[in-house]
Order: sequence, then structure tokens, then C-alpha cells
Amino acid sequence: MITTTQMYWLTRLDDIRGVLIGLGLAGIVAVILAFAVGLGLRLKTRDYSWETVEGVKAINAMGSKLLRVALPLFSAFMIFSFTGFALTPSSRDMAAILVVPAIVNSEKVQVVGSQLYELAVEWMEELRPNKVIEKKGDQK
Repeated sequence: MITTTQMYWLTRLDDIRGVLIGLGLAGIVAVILAFAVGLGLRLKTRDYSWETVEGVKAINAMGSKLLRVALPLFSAFMIFSFTGFALTPSSRDMAAILVVPAIVNSEKVQVVGSQLYELAVEWMEELRPNKVIEKKGDQK
């Protein structure tokens, strides 16, 4: 028997998968953005006269930190979002998980299944042709 809690989760699973996809994509975009900004800051040079060497070095250091953080973050977002997506069943999958065992393990289905099998065997026995075929020349 399917409970109301199971029915609730059955209706929410596709939305949960959608959120996981959205979070994964947002994380990937954020990491790519952090990588691009970090690379830009890391390669910054003194372009204007009012920029000091110390200020440019601080900007370069910040860019280096962003670059060091970008790859682990990217890996983490990929692992968590895709693992969560892969391990979360869709509504259709969950319906099969709940309904198929209930049907297969039902006593009525097992009784009817064995009766149906016996009926099919009897039917095939009745339709089986006789193997003795008389030849025209063997008539006496």
C-alpha cells in the first residue's frame, strides 16, 4: 500500500531533480566566472599612473587565490550535483519502485498467475496437432 508520504515524495522528485540541475549549473557558472576574474586579476599590470606597484601586487595575489579556489570548487559542484541527480529517482522511477513489488508480491497475482499458466498449458495441449499423419499409399 502506498502511503500519503510516499505519494508526496513521488510528486516532488522531478522538482528535486530540477533544483539539483539548477544548482549544479549555477555553481559551474559561478566557478567559471571566478576563474575568469581570477585570471584577469592575476594577469593585471600597472596600466595607469595612479596605480601603485603594491596595489597591483595585491590584485595579482587576489587573482591567484581565486584561481587556486576555482578548480576545487568546480570539482565539488560537479561531483555533488551530478551524484545527487543520478541518485534521485524520477517520479516514474519511484512509481515503479513502489508499485512493481506490490503487484508481484500480491497473493492474488500469484494465484491468478499460476492458474493462468495452467490454463495456457491446457490450451496448448488441446491445440497440439496429432503426429500420426496417414499417407495416401498406406491405406489398406
